[in-house]
Amino acid sequence: MKVFLGALLFLFLSIPRVCAISEFEWVDLQMMKICRINLVKSQFECKEFRGAWKSVYPLILEGIKPEDIPAVCYPVSSPLKNTMLFSIPGTGQVYQFNPSLKTFKRLDETFFRGYNFYAVQFIRKDSLYSMGGEGFWRNSNLFSYFDFKTKEWEEIKTAGELPRGIMSLSGSVNVQKNKIIAIETDATKEYFDKTLGLFEFDLNSHTWSKMGNIDLQEIKDLKQSTANFNLIGDLMFFSDPQQGLFADPKENKIYRYQGPKKLFFLIEAKLYLRGDMIYSIYRNKNKSEEAFQVDSLSFSELKKDSITLGNLYHTESKTSWEALTYLFLGILLAISIYYNLKYLKRRKDKTEDIFTDLPLGGVEFIALYKQHGEHHEIGTDEISVMLGCENKAFDTQRQYRAQFIISMNQYFYSKYRIKDAIYRKNSTEDKRFIKYCLKEEVFLKL
Repeated sequence: MKVFLGALLFLFLSIPRVCAISEFEWVDLQMMKICRINLVKSQFECKEFRGAWKSVYPLILEGIKPEDIPAVCYPVSSPLKNTMLFSIPGTGQVYQFNPSLKTFKRLDETFFRGYNFYAVQFIRKDSLYSMGGEGFWRNSNLFSYFDFKTKEWEEIKTAGELPRGIMSLSGSVNVQKNKIIAIETDATKEYFDKTLGLFEFDLNSHTWSKMGNIDLQEIKDLKQSTANFNLIGDLMFFSDPQQGLFADPKENKIYRYQGPKKLFFLIEAKLYLRGDMIYSIYRNKNKSEEAFQVDSLSFSELKKDSITLGNLYHTESKTSWEALTYLFLGILLAISIYYNLKYLKRRKDKTEDIFTDLPLGGVEFIALYKQHGEHHEIGTDEISVMLGCENKAFDTQRQYRAQFIISMNQYFYSKYRIKDAIYRKNSTEDKRFIKYCLKEEVFLKL
C-alpha cells in the first residue's frame, strides 16, 4: 500500500501542469519584510510581517512557462550577488530575480526531472549546489552544481565514508563553516533501522566523515517522532512542535529549551539566522492568514534557558578482535603484493611495448579497464584528474578531454585498425551525465 501511494505521489509531482502556487516567496531579514514573485500578476510584492501585500513594481517575465512548474513545490531561495536565485528540488529548474532589471527569468534548460526531491540546495562562492534528494523510490548522496554556462547540472565526485542518502528534512548546510551536517536516510531500509548515522561533509575537500550513530529509540523517548532537523549556525533544531529540542553535534549534546518563549519552536515556524540572533517566523492563526508572528532568541539566551538531556550520538569503538582481523588481513595482503610484484616484473617487458605511444593519461586510462573489466565506465571528472587539469576552468577541461579522446582513438586505429575505440554514452544512473567506454575489441588486445 505504501509503495502504491508513493508511486502515485511521484507521478503527481513529475507531470507538468499549470502551477497552483503563484508566488516564489522569501524573508528579507535586512528589511524585516516578506517578499514574493507573483507570477499570476507579474508583480514583485512585499509586506510587513503584520501588514498586507503591496505591489512594488511590475516584472518582465523571461522564459517562464507556468505549466512547467509543479502544482506543489517548495522553491529554495538564495541570494546571489545583487539578485535572488530560486531552485525547485525534484525538477532541476533554476530561476533568477534581478531587482535592478526588474526581471524574473528561467536560467536552466533542464528536461529530466524527478530524481532529487528534498535535496539540500544552497549558494556557496557564487555557485549553486545540490546534495542528495529523493526520487525513483530511493534516496541518493549525489553532489552536483549548476553550470551557468551550459545551463545544466553537473556531478561532483565525493570521497570518504558516504551516507546511504541525504534529504533536506534531516540535512542542512552551514556555508560559513564550509560543512553539511546530515542524518542519513534510506528509502528501503530506514523504517527497519534502529540507528542512523550522523555525517559531516567538508565543502572544501568534498569528503564525508561519520561522526557516530543516533539511536532512534532514544529520539522517540524524547517524544520526537522523527530525526528531522534544521541547522542554524552550529546547532541542530529538531522539527517536532513545541518540544524545544536542539543539539550541538560538535559537543555531542542534546538540549531542551525551557525558557518563556514556548511558541518559538512551533512546527509551522521557520527559523533564520541573522548575526548572533535566531528568528522564528510563523503565521498567526488568531488573525488573518496574512499576519505573521516574529520572535527572536540569541544563542546565549537559548543555552542559558535550556537543560542538557544527554548525548546526541554514540561513537563507534573497535574491539580487539577487529584489530586482530585487520592484522591478519594485512599479512595476507603483504604476501599477495610480494607474489604479484614478482609476476608483474616478468610481464613488464611485454607490456612496455603496448603503452609506448599512448598519449598523456593513456596508461592510467587503460589501467582502469585492466583492473575493473571491459564493462567499466569512466566519468568526465576522472579523465580530468588523469590529465592533471581538474583545477582548470571547465571549458579548458573539456578541451583537454576532447583532445585526449581523439589521440587515444587515433592510436588504437593506427595500431590495431579499431575505429572509435573509446566511445561515449549516457550514464545508466543519471541520463544527464556522460560516461566513456572501451570497445570489447580493444580490451581483448590488452
